[in-house]
Amino acid sequence: MTTLHLSAALAGVDETNRTMTGAITEYGVVGFTSMGPTIFEPGSITVPAELRRVKLLVQHDTYSAAVGYMTAFTDDSRLPTATFAVPEGERGDLALFEAQNGLRDAFSVGVSIQEWRIDENDNLVVSAGTLYEVSQVTIPAYDNARVQDVAAARKELPSMTTPTTPNVATPPAAPTASAAAEPVTPAAPAPAAPVAVVDAPTPVTASAETREPQAAPPMAGGQAFGLSAMARTMGEYFQRRLPAAGLQAALTDVTPVDVNPTGEGEQSIFPRAQWVDEVWTASNVRRPLIDALNKQALRALKVFGYRFTGTPTVSEYAGNKQPIPGGGDIGTELVEATAQRFAGGWDFDRAFTDFGATGIMETVVRKGTDDYRRRTEEYVAAQLAAEATVIAEQPSLIAALATIGAQASVLGTDLSFVQFAPDVWAQFVQLPDTEVPWWLRAQGRINLSTVDGNAGGITFAANPGLPAGTILAGDRSAATVYEVDPPVNVQALDIANGGVDVAVYGYIALIINDPRALFRTTVAAPAAGAQAFTLVVPEGSTVVPESAPAAGDE
Repeated sequence: MTTLHLSAALAGVDETNRTMTGAITEYGVVGFTSMGPTIFEPGSITVPAELRRVKLLVQHDTYSAAVGYMTAFTDDSRLPTATFAVPEGERGDLALFEAQNGLRDAFSVGVSIQEWRIDENDNLVVSAGTLYEVSQVTIPAYDNARVQDVAAARKELPSMTTPTTPNVATPPAAPTASAAAEPVTPAAPAPAAPVAVVDAPTPVTASAETREPQAAPPMAGGQAFGLSAMARTMGEYFQRRLPAAGLQAALTDVTPVDVNPTGEGEQSIFPRAQWVDEVWTASNVRRPLIDALNKQALRALKVFGYRFTGTPTVSEYAGNKQPIPGGGDIGTELVEATAQRFAGGWDFDRAFTDFGATGIMETVVRKGTDDYRRRTEEYVAAQLAAEATVIAEQPSLIAALATIGAQASVLGTDLSFVQFAPDVWAQFVQLPDTEVPWWLRAQGRINLSTVDGNAGGITFAANPGLPAGTILAGDRSAATVYEVDPPVNVQALDIANGGVDVAVYGYIALIINDPRALFRTTVAAPAAGAQAFTLVVPEGSTVVPESAPAAGDE
């Protein structure tokens, strides 16, 4: 099967019914197709019984979706005419607009050829072919140089219907051993008889020299097919982005087994395995607690400030130049925090950089940075939990939220964030509608994909760093995180050992400004028979329940 394309004018556009109609080619005349000068014999183009299988494309772009499909086809032995329905849509609307306004108003056919021959004028004469697509094109224009190249290749393309076997001159017999041992001045070779060559008017003279045996030329359908013609035909197909199935008439089957003398797998020559670099693995790098607090840049290894130990007070005053009341005893205390350091390093063989394989080094640094984020979230969670105001265990999740809110209101602080251990978060998102507080039902938003949410200015989040059954809540101003963000990445040469060192250094400090504005409580385990939540802890995770279950316990 060979595939070609030929352009013709588009006859009309019906925007109301969203159709295009026109002659798709003309029988009996020479047209310049992707295979060179071509003549379609009357009735040579057939269409599938199901007309919808013939698609309407744009500029023969087989990689994009079609803009329409055939609904009618007529053939009067001179002008085969087709009608295409163009469904609504951005690309279909554009196709109708361009056709109606003369911007892209020509048809070009894609035909799979079954029977053909080459006539005396070097034209490709098609006697049988199947229409598989029609394209809306701008103008029927082709590159002249390319047409000439294709025309030159056609001299090597024998007819499919009238194959001719060339007469090949028999080379002289090889000299005998005795003749080879005694040098003899050879006589001038007599002219050889002309050799018939397919479609070549000039006689070719056989050489008197002994020729090395030559491999048979590539075959297509049992006939020789010149390499130059095959190369040009392949180039023509790939330039026009045609399906590879259209090359079957010109090519010999070649499978990976034919070009893999060493076998398959890693030792195969072709096809090579595809390298996809590191495959994705899940990694929890969220820091919901750090993100919920005030945060500032860390500029030293130690951070310090002060807080009042006594509260300045005022009292009612009578005025009239009477002595004013005292303001109460005041005092201050130093508050300081030393930055906690985190670090990790790796020593790579310098061959990784010498041969351009630095991707693994960059990935290691990135994963080290991810682990730094996890470690710092755990560090901050532990510090806050240790300093927070402890509220007695609550019988239910709703009771815990209500108690925390009441405590915050007494203190006069805002409740900015509420963090749940994973098992408590599961209870939170499973609350029935009748138990959800009005403020959460009216203003709440829960995002299950990122296990967080908010309602009434309060952010909620699941925090794997909290022990089972724990809730940690507070005002974002109750603590401040000081951090060098992002962590410091260092690369150094280890010349003496032929290595390249890479490392990640992180620094973080936490000052708890007012521990009274942080609250920690626990929720009683669900009653017997209630739906329980089971947390599956992946290997390497740092989530630790309050107490490990005994062997055999669920």
